[in-house]
This record gives sequence, structure tokens and C-alpha cells, in this order.
Amino acid sequence: MVLELKVAKPKVKSPEAALREGLAQIRGHDYVAELRAGGSSPVHAFAVAFDGKQVWVRSAANTLKAKAKARPAAKRRKAKR
Repeated sequence: MVLELKVAKPKVKSPEAALREGLAQIRGHDYVAELRAGGSSPVHAFAVAFDGKQVWVRSAANTLKAKAKARPAAKRRKAKR
């Protein structure tokens, strides 16, 4: 599981902006690929934004699925039979 934690402060960074930044960091640093290369499966990734006691969470699943489909077939893991 990948968790990218961001702080959202009023007048500085909105929760939506913090979540976008967190998802961009997960994609940019390719944390999920590192875990998959180490044999982890499935890997779930979430961006989490905090503002005091308020918390917002967004899954990176849609983004990661699109990226996984774009990989060459040779790098895909073979299904267990």
C-alpha cells in the first residue's frame, strides 16, 4: 500500500490541490512499480490530505490502471494458472 500524505492549509493549499499533488507524486516517483517489482500484489495507492482534524482521501486506482495498460505486454506479469 502506498500512502502519500499532504497538508492542506486554508489560504495556502486547498484539499483538492493537496490531493492532486499527492497523486502526481505517486505517479511521478512510480512508487507502485517498486512494490510490484518486489513481488507485492495487489498494490493500492492513496493520496491523503489533512487540515486539522479534517481528512480527504483519493484513490490512485484509476490513474494506475490506465498506466498499467500502457505498459508493453512483455513487462506484464503472467497470470497464475
